[in-house]
Amino acid sequence: MWIQIYASAQGIVSRPNVIFFATDDLRTWVNPLGYAQAKTPNLERLANMGITFTNAHTPGAYCAPSRTAIFTGLHASTTGCYNNELYFFDYPELVGLHRAFSQTGYKAYGAGKLFHHREGSIDMRGWEEYFARTQEMKEGGYNTGYHGSDVPLPDPYPYSPYYTETGRQIDGGAFLEWGPIANELEDSMPAGLRTNWACNLLMQEHTEPFFIGLGLYIPHYPNYAPQKYFDMYNREDIQLPEVLEGDWLDLPANMKNRMTNRNKIRQELIALDAYKDAVLGYLAAVSFADAMLGRVLDTLEASGYKDNTVLIFWSDHGYHLGEKGQWGKHTLWQETTNVPLIIAGAGLPQGHQVHTTVSLIDLYPTLIDLCSLTTPHEMDGISLMPVLIDPVTAQDRNVFMPFHERDGYTVINQNHRYIRYKDGSEEFYDLTTDPMELINLAGDNSSRTIMDEMAASAPEVFSEEATPRSSLKLILEADTFYWEKKDKSEPAPLIRTSITFSDPRIEQGISLIETVDRSENSFTEYTDLPGEGCRYIAEGNYAALTINDTVFEQEDNHVQVNIVYKGVDGSSVMEYYSTSGTYRTVEIGMDDQVGWPVAKFMIADANFAGNPVGEADIKMAGEAYIRSLSLLNHQHYDASLTFSNPIVSHGMQFLINDSDASKETYTEASMVNGVECRYIPITDKRKYGYFNVDDQVVKTGDNELTFELTYFDSDTKLILQYNSTGGNYEKLEIEPSNTQQWITKYIPVRDAAFANAQNNNSDFRIHNDVYLRRVAVRKGIDPLPVSTVDSIEVANLVVLSRLDDSGKDQVEIYAGIEAVHLRVAEPLLGSDIFVYNLLGKVLYHETVKDTRHLLSMKFQPGVYIVTLRKDAFRADKKIVVR
Repeated sequence: MWIQIYASAQGIVSRPNVIFFATDDLRTWVNPLGYAQAKTPNLERLANMGITFTNAHTPGAYCAPSRTAIFTGLHASTTGCYNNELYFFDYPELVGLHRAFSQTGYKAYGAGKLFHHREGSIDMRGWEEYFARTQEMKEGGYNTGYHGSDVPLPDPYPYSPYYTETGRQIDGGAFLEWGPIANELEDSMPAGLRTNWACNLLMQEHTEPFFIGLGLYIPHYPNYAPQKYFDMYNREDIQLPEVLEGDWLDLPANMKNRMTNRNKIRQELIALDAYKDAVLGYLAAVSFADAMLGRVLDTLEASGYKDNTVLIFWSDHGYHLGEKGQWGKHTLWQETTNVPLIIAGAGLPQGHQVHTTVSLIDLYPTLIDLCSLTTPHEMDGISLMPVLIDPVTAQDRNVFMPFHERDGYTVINQNHRYIRYKDGSEEFYDLTTDPMELINLAGDNSSRTIMDEMAASAPEVFSEEATPRSSLKLILEADTFYWEKKDKSEPAPLIRTSITFSDPRIEQGISLIETVDRSENSFTEYTDLPGEGCRYIAEGNYAALTINDTVFEQEDNHVQVNIVYKGVDGSSVMEYYSTSGTYRTVEIGMDDQVGWPVAKFMIADANFAGNPVGEADIKMAGEAYIRSLSLLNHQHYDASLTFSNPIVSHGMQFLINDSDASKETYTEASMVNGVECRYIPITDKRKYGYFNVDDQVVKTGDNELTFELTYFDSDTKLILQYNSTGGNYEKLEIEPSNTQQWITKYIPVRDAAFANAQNNNSDFRIHNDVYLRRVAVRKGIDPLPVSTVDSIEVANLVVLSRLDDSGKDQVEIYAGIEAVHLRVAEPLLGSDIFVYNLLGKVLYHETVKDTRHLLSMKFQPGVYIVTLRKDAFRADKKIVVR
């Protein structure tokens, strides 16, 4: 309380309004921090109005953990939110910063990226209003990035030579994409819309104090800004960041390998003569953000709240533009951790700079003191209120920041930076003589005392990781959302819906819109051919099918379709309602055939929950007899790519080369059995399909992964080579079964190290005369989907090249009273064992540690399926315990 009394005596307004102005990926390239190349006059203006903290540091190495820490006042080492976890799911009792305001008499308003930008990331509790620029954004879970059908794009699109000169396909993150937008579209860009909303809010009459959180997505990629901000810079005058070649060579081995690989991005920009363009694009986006700040300052000046409002300007973390070989964040060095922080207004001292070390983790406790909020829970940071009262009194301290890998962290003060990774390796820099952190002194014993003293600022125990987002399911309901947990012991089954045209018809989640009027195009009729009930669709007619909206949700876009049919001369098509809001068409070959064949294919943009009531989700057209149709929804994967037309990508890129057949990257768009796919041929020179996974999704340290491959099973083996911890490609060979069908295989690996380290900056590649439909990657070694446990035979056996052809004989299982024994060959040590009941529920999981292995699970009488998996090897056994 004494602080509040003293503050008031100094002229600081009691319980001021607060504007919480957030930027994304903004490093210290702003004028108030001494960087002259940037043009940020409004940040200089704000700095003159208040206090600039020149040595402020983020509490997280990238967006999600940083923002979680800021809004909870707690480090990831406390909450376990090291990556994309949701604090309000694991700790619903935690009161987010905005709720502390709303619970203490303030009105809390929010817009844009305050939390992570992905769908479902905002803690929606406590807001008076959270602005979403379109209904699409609201109904989709409030994605706050540069996403949506309404966002303007540069012309041409993509604009960056990182895409236009290489044939890359732009992904959801638009990494290294930049470009100008027409000036007249500035107010239709997300930054313009959100800033205008905040300004309109400032001009309204408020009878209670307010908290306005305004989050801009800039200068995060894509670096899109109106043309006038690009015109502020002359490309030829652009000064590139100082980069010492080989600066990363004195790092611990793991980081040295990562940065050596990451440096390829900078090298590619240099080869493309695009380094200056990339920096210019970043600076244009910085100036755009500065202009939005100017709008807010102008509006605040004109409003009635100029004298009783505090504006806090901050960035969630910095950004490397080549330093130490890195392009991006995700590090423990100054380019990632050091961020702009300016606090001004409401009677605070003006025109001051504070050079002592502070953290954005301090913002929550500072606002508690500044605005007389109730303290909802213990905080990890400290209040900066004494510094706001008198900046001259600021004293330096050790500031701690956890890494996004548990047990890794950095500790910073004015003189030194200490870094420790989860494997125990270290870095240490003397900032007084080496401010660019070029010389790692960790191996110098004379520094040990200081290093140990700084290490003592880290917690002794780091919390376990919170619930991974990948194990949660986002439930969308109109303008709201919530998360449900997917219990790891019970993997979410593939959703099955079906309709069988027997008599009576069997409908399981799919219904036929039946028409009795033969003149209607949707007329079909029941018939019996030969001895099997089916539905006859005449030429010119179609069967209209609807899917129960409680079965598929809006994010359930990847769907496998199975149609049992008997065709007539010609062809048939299936039309389905897609995420584009229109029907898309898939051609199905329908020549006369013997028996009842099955057409199998996958679609990646289904929207069976979005079709208007009464309208068909699926239409079957073309003369044919349809016996049944079933749908299976694929499990959600962390990254996936489906070779539709156009390709549907989620966090994964594929290197497209369909023009130069002499290159090893040559592949072809193709169609097999009516299914769009990608063909990787065998010619006189081996061809490869190269895949790169978004580094923010699957990181180098994510060693345990599960691949999902959907491909046409012929008489040729499929070869998968992935970047491994050994530093080279690890090869898996999947033996063919020659079923001449589209099949899906799940392949677990434990030694992945995706670091863009292989040819064409890829993480893995596939080859050997193969037709691919879908490739997906999931973090962790998970049980197989329930739908794959539909056979007790070893029909789906997959053998690694390093195992002999008798792989199925390398596993013997003996069931005894309450116990199960396994005998396995040595190559299968380390295999995963899953035990299922007959309904497909996973009851048990462990790994094989000895060639004679006793399962720890106690079995009751019953029937079980035991599945053993290692890499691409799989064996299923049925056991009966009496």
